[in-house]
Amino acid sequence: MSSTAAAIEALFALGGLFVAARLFVHLAKAPRRRFRRDFAAREPLDAETFVATYYAGTNVSADVVRRLRPLYAREFGLSPERLRPADNPRMMFDRTDDVSLIRSIEAEFEITFSGEDVAELSGTLDSLMRYVARKTSPPDSAAED
Repeated sequence: MSSTAAAIEALFALGGLFVAARLFVHLAKAPRRRFRRDFAAREPLDAETFVATYYAGTNVSADVVRRLRPLYAREFGLSPERLRPADNPRMMFDRTDDVSLIRSIEAEFEITFSGEDVAELSGTLDSLMRYVARKTSPPDSAAED
């Protein structure tokens, strides 16, 4: 085989690898694109409607929702009005460090997360709402959930 033919064959092989790599990246980002698309299509909910829809009868107050949702949304560059309790955007954004979110919550609510607390949280907005509500509720109402 001539050196020109070998060079052409090598270029085709590299081109195939490049196409395969681009396809892999495209497919890996599909859940993120789907989350963004679905998120953008959601009806915005104000804090009162959010509490009435998802937390009526629990110890998660409108005050916790009003203060926590914007903190959580800001960390991920999302609209707080479109967040829902089951949302876990950290799974979509390759986050491995939630220190800034935890510190923001600690400062806003004057609470402290222990290492065990952080390990038990699922990362959903709901898990943080319920945790903050427990930490900020009077002791006799903390058992309700």
